[in-house]
Amino acid sequence: MNDIVIRFISVKKLISKDIWESFFIDLENCIGKKITHLDVNDTLKNKFIDAENAAEYVCDFGEKESSRRLFGKFSNTGIRFNINIFREGSRFPNSISVMFEKKILKKESCIETILNIFRIGNSLFSPFYSYADTTIHVSEKRKATGMTVDLEAELIGMFWLTYFNQKYVKFFGNEKIDKASGSISNGANFKFGSSPTEQEVVLLRNNAEKVLGEKSFVDPKLPFDKPKGRHAILYQSLKIEEVG
Repeated sequence: MNDIVIRFISVKKLISKDIWESFFIDLENCIGKKITHLDVNDTLKNKFIDAENAAEYVCDFGEKESSRRLFGKFSNTGIRFNINIFREGSRFPNSISVMFEKKILKKESCIETILNIFRIGNSLFSPFYSYADTTIHVSEKRKATGMTVDLEAELIGMFWLTYFNQKYVKFFGNEKIDKASGSISNGANFKFGSSPTEQEVVLLRNNAEKVLGEKSFVDPKLPFDKPKGRHAILYQSLKIEEVG
């Protein structure tokens, strides 16, 4: 299935009821529907009637739980979300994904909804890297080794919507970001075309990777893994900025 995915990746401590309640309320307002299910299993048996209860559930870590993976959906929309959060001090980043069925793009208001969710998540989660695109475009960045992408060695890629935090602005440099058609405001923002399904998106994001430095992004043909910290920023350095 070729869905649209919005993904936020952050080293910020996200075990905060206030953050999640704000996120769920903002999502409900953007989408115009309520969250109906949220569960640690993708069978989605748990039902929720308000954002406050959903936020409490996200943060309800067990004594020995080091991480939580949750699945949720909105009523009668085909819109789903996944949450992977870790306790503070984990060597893994948090990730939050919101998925839309591609057919929703036929609605005129859909693109604006996606843009609004992208802005909301970038504000609340303080990601070092976030993106939105079709799942087919994202899956094209699968590593030849079959291993999961190590974001301390390389980023996945440039996509229809892409955001980098201030640390990555310094890493790539203002001049390259400008040349790659990015705008700098509380980080670097990129938008290639008016819709993720436009043919020009692939050409524009590939060109942006070349400008910023192709070694910083996954090359699906590369038969080996890259070293940590050379072409991407180590999580510890990102966390130092977050604390500061």
